[in-house]
Amino acid sequence: MSTIRSDAPETVYVDTDTVRCDGGAAGHPLVYLNLSNDGWIDCPYCDKRFIKGEPPADAA
Repeated sequence: MSTIRSDAPETVYVDTDTVRCDGGAAGHPLVYLNLSNDGWIDCPYCDKRFIKGEPPADAA
């Protein structure tokens, strides 16, 4: 598994292997991203990070 950097502008925890990102308010083309290889991925447009699983207890 790859090391996850801690400098993402936003992190979203999900329970699926595929996510979609459209950049939210900033906007960019809609992309579908696959998390199944490492369990996480950064959007190539806006750097939003998607991680499969539950957020850590200290993230609240």
